[in-house]
Amino acid sequence: MATRSAEPPGLDQLQIGDEFAGAQDGLQPVAAGEDVLDEQISLLIERTLLPESKVKQLCSKAREILANESNVVRVKAPVTVCGDIHGQFSDLMELFDMG
Repeated sequence: MATRSAEPPGLDQLQIGDEFAGAQDGLQPVAAGEDVLDEQISLLIERTLLPESKVKQLCSKAREILANESNVVRVKAPVTVCGDIHGQFSDLMELFDMG
């Protein structure tokens, strides 16, 4: 029988990273080198809050990596994205009506 993992901690149980206060003081974020990103990922795994600038760096790097994947197809906007319709014909017809 599979065991369930512990529930994630509430916000009051999260640690605040040393860099967090500095980011609010207006200090400039460090360039996102691989070693910096690895450190930030480690902090997130430890459930330590990161300043918004660091999270933006992680998102930017993730976007860069994902954009270079071979299964990514560039399409022009606007695009309608839908999930699995589970064989529901009426849902398929509604998607066609939406265009």
